[in-house]
Amino acid sequence: MRNDIDPFPVFLREISEIADDLREFGIPNQYVDGFQRACFSLTPVDEKEKAKLFAPLASCFLKLLSEQNSKSVSVRFGGAVPSSIIARATMQMIDALKGNLGHLFSLREILVLLLEVKNYSAKESRKPRQQHVAKMLFGLNPDISSNFVAKRVGVANSTVSRWRKDEGFLSGINDFVDFCANPIGREMVWKAVKFSLYDDEELKKEFEEQ
Repeated sequence: MRNDIDPFPVFLREISEIADDLREFGIPNQYVDGFQRACFSLTPVDEKEKAKLFAPLASCFLKLLSEQNSKSVSVRFGGAVPSSIIARATMQMIDALKGNLGHLFSLREILVLLLEVKNYSAKESRKPRQQHVAKMLFGLNPDISSNFVAKRVGVANSTVSRWRKDEGFLSGINDFVDFCANPIGREMVWKAVKFSLYDDEELKKEFEEQ
């Protein structure tokens, strides 16, 4: 006998909890209201319209993350908003936009600041970013092969094998393993990896079937 669970009440509760947390940390009500309206929209709404509703909150997140990264905490917003709350809200925005970050480019920058990940279309200093994405891949699944990771990030198998002998690299993997132990953290890393690797089909098969 199947025990089906309606996911809609769970979704409603998640959005409401995020909104309550944002307000508790002093995020302006109009930003939170726009976030809720876009997430709760039950009628067919153009994703560009949703992006307009999300835009003020996304800009707020960029400001907060930039300040927190520079150790300059904003008093205006009631102190440092935990990155976990920003991550939860950001995931809901990405889902509402069906993963199309082109509708709201600030979401890309939020991912950069949350996970220090950048797209490989940039030309400068490629290898550090390749290492960072490799750490995330191993964080998602420590048992994947060096060859699989090497193919994904575009380096030789021997390069990844050499990285895995470095204590700093291994420490970074362990950080992501711990981060991915939380379902919210895992989903955030997975979205960042897909963004970095252009929704690689073989990558999807490896991780989405787990």
